[in-house]
Amino acid sequence: MNGSATSASLTNIQNKLKSYIGSSSADPTSNVKDDSLNEKIYSKFGARIKTNYNLPANHVFPIEDFNGKCETLNSANFMNDCTFTLSSITVPGITGTSSSDVGASFDTQGYIYFPPACTKGKKCPIHVVLHGCKQGLYHATLLCL
Repeated sequence: MNGSATSASLTNIQNKLKSYIGSSSADPTSNVKDDSLNEKIYSKFGARIKTNYNLPANHVFPIEDFNGKCETLNSANFMNDCTFTLSSITVPGITGTSSSDVGASFDTQGYIYFPPACTKGKKCPIHVVLHGCKQGLYHATLLCL
């Protein structure tokens, strides 16, 4: 869509949006006030919103069994070992079903995180999250593989 949004074009998405907004006062990069503004904006579109402004994490993508502690900033690839995975929180809130944490980033080639249960025969739905902070194949190959 080019140009400014109109009432007619917004009607197509009204009450269809599902959003998870997470933030932490321990995150020096994101501002909880800015994230709560996102909630107000999405609310105007009738979005079903799940929020958590008390995530126990720095500015990282929470996963399990990878990298440093959750509360430490990991500017190498912004993925940290937390006691939870972000998709275990976001997927149930958005889809109403349980999560089988699978993450991927887009590049000319992909970098995919498979939770241990998903590599042992458990069927896991696909959960795509766009984050963008050094999580492409170039950075993953340099730092992790």
